[in-house]
Amino acid sequence: FKEVGLALWVFGNPDNRIDYAALARLLDACVRHTGCAHFGLLVGECFALSRLGIVGELLRNAPNVGAALGGLARHLQVHDRGAAPVLIDVSPSQCLLGYSVYHHDLFDTAQIQDTALAMACRLLRELCGPAWQARRVNFSRARPAAIQAYRGLFGCKLQFDAQMPGVIFDRRWLDQPIAAADPAVYARISATLEA
Repeated sequence: FKEVGLALWVFGNPDNRIDYAALARLLDACVRHTGCAHFGLLVGECFALSRLGIVGELLRNAPNVGAALGGLARHLQVHDRGAAPVLIDVSPSQCLLGYSVYHHDLFDTAQIQDTALAMACRLLRELCGPAWQARRVNFSRARPAAIQAYRGLFGCKLQFDAQMPGVIFDRRWLDQPIAAADPAVYARISATLEA
């Protein structure tokens, strides 16, 4: 953390922001220091909605998965100013939850992309329940030398050097109601975030 100029206290509150380039440098330093080429996957695998603070609460209380992902697209900038989530149809029956980095030419985004895609899978599984499964995960990065960790984490087809990075899943999941969602909490948090 000291090497890349990040203070540990910043990670103590899920509503704190971290400079995007510093985060990319941190993940790259972690790969160098550990020798673990899939370090970003390990970070993403630890994700839970609670780590998104108020945005996570909004998603957890949305009426369905589609509304939750719409809220993610509108409000992730509370945490992330270097990229944006995108939700696009890739066929009549499948959609892609992607992560579009604004300044990918400024630094290597491979580890950030790995982290974001692992987080997207965890987020979708938390919202949809344990029956949810990705159909394919696209990476815009080059195929790593070893992909066993990728296969183990995602459990579906993997495509590297793809035009758009993202998690492809059945579109029907967008209508899935979110268990234990509270409409009053959702309305209150939506109003707070909009303000």
